[in-house]
Amino acid sequence: GFSPDSLNRFCALQRRFTVVDISARLAAVTGMRPVSKKLNEFILLSNDQKKIIEALATAHQSLDRDLNRPLKFLLYKYKKEPLLQMLLWKQAQGKTARSLARIITAARAARVPVFPLSGKDIVALGVSPGPRVGQFLSKAEEWWLARDCVPGR
Repeated sequence: GFSPDSLNRFCALQRRFTVVDISARLAAVTGMRPVSKKLNEFILLSNDQKKIIEALATAHQSLDRDLNRPLKFLLYKYKKEPLLQMLLWKQAQGKTARSLARIITAARAARVPVFPLSGKDIVALGVSPGPRVGQFLSKAEEWWLARDCVPGR
């Protein structure tokens, strides 16, 4: 939920880590929920701002269960900016017993991993285009994530 104290702490953390983002602040005020039609009519948001708020709302729903996963997994799943903003928001709300400062600092310096395969790679192995390509990619992606995003092509 939203509280003015949490928002003040969030803004201070954004400044401390030099990742100030007005869209993330708006998302915090709305309780990290997707952009409603009413909000969109009241505040004219750009498509980029809507995307940021939507990404934060999605991350807000699942980040708690993923916080103990490796940093590369978090970066890959949530992408850098939404991840940073959600970590700051969690810290501002006091929703975590430990300080997230170390994770935030590491995330700022890290690169977002890029999955090295595509559907073309699976088709090149002889799999016919269609749903099976997606199934193979999904399994390969799980395998890659379980190995800390290290194996390449």
